[in-house]
Amino acid sequence: MTREEKFIRLLEAYKKDLLSPGEEEELFTLLRLPEYRSLLEKAVEASLHTEELQGPLLSQSEADAMLQTIRSKTFPAPAVVSRRLFPRIWVRYAAAVLLIVGATYYIATREKSPEQPLKEVIVTRDLPPGKNGAVLTLADGSSVVLDSIHDGLVASEAGVEVMMEKGQLNYVATGELPDDKMYNTMTTPKGRQFHLRLPDGTGVWLNAASSITYPITFRGPERVVSITGEAYFEVAPRLLMPQSHTSGKTPFIVKINSSSGDPKGQVEVLGTHFNINAYDDEGSEKITLLEGSIKVSGRLEESSRVLSPGQQADLVADPGSPAAIVVTDQADLERAVAWKNGQFYFNGDNIKTIMRQVEKWYDVQVAFESDIDHSFVARISREVNVSSLLRILELTDLVHFEIQDDKIIVKK
Repeated sequence: MTREEKFIRLLEAYKKDLLSPGEEEELFTLLRLPEYRSLLEKAVEASLHTEELQGPLLSQSEADAMLQTIRSKTFPAPAVVSRRLFPRIWVRYAAAVLLIVGATYYIATREKSPEQPLKEVIVTRDLPPGKNGAVLTLADGSSVVLDSIHDGLVASEAGVEVMMEKGQLNYVATGELPDDKMYNTMTTPKGRQFHLRLPDGTGVWLNAASSITYPITFRGPERVVSITGEAYFEVAPRLLMPQSHTSGKTPFIVKINSSSGDPKGQVEVLGTHFNINAYDDEGSEKITLLEGSIKVSGRLEESSRVLSPGQQADLVADPGSPAAIVVTDQADLERAVAWKNGQFYFNGDNIKTIMRQVEKWYDVQVAFESDIDHSFVARISREVNVSSLLRILELTDLVHFEIQDDKIIVKK
């Protein structure tokens, strides 16, 4: 039986509600490939027959019912499969959401033969996705691992209680605040992410392999924090903590540092939502503004730009001089904050950029067997095991993966 014939049989079984979960998974996997989307269109047009079928495989009404069934079984995130037949179709892969955006998902330099079998990721040990967790370093230098701490008191320092509430860290004033600034540092290792609320009420989401250092109470004319890696901010326009000796609005400043502590630039804001991607291995720092207004400065603060919502500033490193600031007027906002919303979102990203994200989220090493420079467009849940993510990328037939313990080998 050819792959086309098997696909037709799967469609027939689907419309009769006779598919097993594994067969349903196989059908949805095939529907991600252009040749099978074309076959489905022909089937709906009543032009595709097999020797065993004496009539059209699917009528238009049956196809509509099929789409409604697919939508009812999946999570609400769109994947365009065909402009004419399927303006919005939602599909499920392997009991987890692996969503591919548009026909552009299949980016290839050659077409697959229908008889060519799909490759499978070679796995010696599958790796689970990252999870919520972090290490909190207190002002006295002691550390608290937050991976499995339940709601309640985490620590108490100089009139401030650090509380865990519904998976989020909060600061609560309980007495007279200290005159000297005392700092905490939140660090997320690879394979971890975390959400905290700073003493002023600002919400911060830390991506994997990131950190933020901040005072346990904000005092004086500015609120200053420093980060490494990637963080999303929802800045409180006013201080919430009592006895802060500061009233009204105070500027919120984020200093962007490298993992070695060297400055990369800073962001100044009064109240807004923005994302900073400043990983050392990315080669530049991207600051994306969703709401409000921010001023972005280079590493030596000799150049600055004010951003409006929808813009992205890129600090291009130039050793020995201030970072040049390149502003994109219509940034891909969804892509910038996809990690915070539980997704990988690749929009023309090359495989090396993608695998850097995989390294951080799955806490794994990546090695390239040869020079590979393909690009991908895909939307995939961060809740899946690494083998499921890699299997989706393999459907393009551009790359192949092997998982050997804590190492992923990328091949052509």
